[in-house]
Amino acid sequence: MKKLIAVLLGSAMLVSAFALLSGCGRKGPEVRIQGDFSQEATAEEISALETKMNGFSDSFMGDVSASDWKFGIQMLSDGTGSIKMNMSMGESNISMTIDTKADVDFTYALRKADTGTAYTGAGTLDVNYSMGGYTENPVSAAVKGSMYHDGSNVYVDGEYKAAYGTQTEELNGKYKFPADTVLGSLDESMPLTLDINDATDMLESLYETGLDSSGMKVYIDDSDAEETKVKVSMDFNAFMDEMIGSVSDLGLGQDFITELNNSAKFNAADMYFSFNKTTGLFTGYGVVNDVSIKGFEYTDAASGMTVSLDVSVNTSSWLLYTDKDVEAPADLDAYTAAE
Repeated sequence: MKKLIAVLLGSAMLVSAFALLSGCGRKGPEVRIQGDFSQEATAEEISALETKMNGFSDSFMGDVSASDWKFGIQMLSDGTGSIKMNMSMGESNISMTIDTKADVDFTYALRKADTGTAYTGAGTLDVNYSMGGYTENPVSAAVKGSMYHDGSNVYVDGEYKAAYGTQTEELNGKYKFPADTVLGSLDESMPLTLDINDATDMLESLYETGLDSSGMKVYIDDSDAEETKVKVSMDFNAFMDEMIGSVSDLGLGQDFITELNNSAKFNAADMYFSFNKTTGLFTGYGVVNDVSIKGFEYTDAASGMTVSLDVSVNTSSWLLYTDKDVEAPADLDAYTAAE
């Protein structure tokens, strides 16, 4: 089996999933949860929203105890982006480069099963990523085509390329891979493939974190007859905390963020979510980022640490409720086991 292809194919899918947090949209940010977000919510309105969501905490994905329960989620992500960072102090030096491209339209169908939650997935993806500096060997992977997985195998019809250091693999055609090899990281990281209780906990945590964190502004549109729609906007400090971690953890002062802010083009860092106001059913979650930092260099006087940074982030990525069925390719027997 093409072990390298299988493992890095899973990594490429993971990168496309985490494009919800970073990436860059070729077409510019697209907002798929539309609403009137012109007025910042008051503390009372935020408190009322949290109370409502807490009441729906067991129903974000419907009545999962029902024998005929099912739930569909469409993942949409379109982007190219990069992060280049170098940190040095004395004789120590750390460099990291990450380049990503993700154009994904993938639908997951979850359903009740004797063993818990079963799922199938199908869609198209065009994903490229590379990472260097931080890892011992440079890593890259690319996949373009259609994909279907049934929980046991992943079927891909397209082109695949993978490299780890000097080791490379390339395939073109219809192949199937064991799901546990390709999707191992996803099973631990993606809400779509977790136990359903973990998925609802994840959604609730997202809501609470967004509403309670400093550096956030909340906008609520409750005018729709069926849905409550929420937008949470991060300021520059909160965005950089998401991107590179706490400034204090890096050993840098607040003036670092101030200088970054002065050199950045910061247009948006927004999270959206929506749910049915009667049933509490989750209907959408998305992230839109439009930020760039070019040619930034900074030396911290106290520690002597020097940091250089280039970032390009312009994201529009979404998880949306759907009742669309997932259909298997008619010619599964034509897929060759990648050995």
